[in-house]
Amino acid sequence: MTIEQLRADAFTRGADTRRKLEDLINRQHQNIRYIQKTNDHIKLCPSLARRLDLQVAHAEQVLSDKKVIKHQLEPQSKKSK
Repeated sequence: MTIEQLRADAFTRGADTRRKLEDLINRQHQNIRYIQKTNDHIKLCPSLARRLDLQVAHAEQVLSDKKVIKHQLEPQSKKSK
């Protein structure tokens, strides 16, 4: 056998193993990306909850301000009659 034939034989024998390793590496890379995305969502969750709390507090403040204004306007309209 020549060097080229030995090289070709070694390449074909190792191709299946190399393909399996590449698939395994690709799968692990996808797993790492999935874990990173999950971690990002977990880190984002408290800030989203805080933002929602602030929005609710703001909406409650606006609602109470409207009630105060409405209450202040009602006696004035009754006095003018």
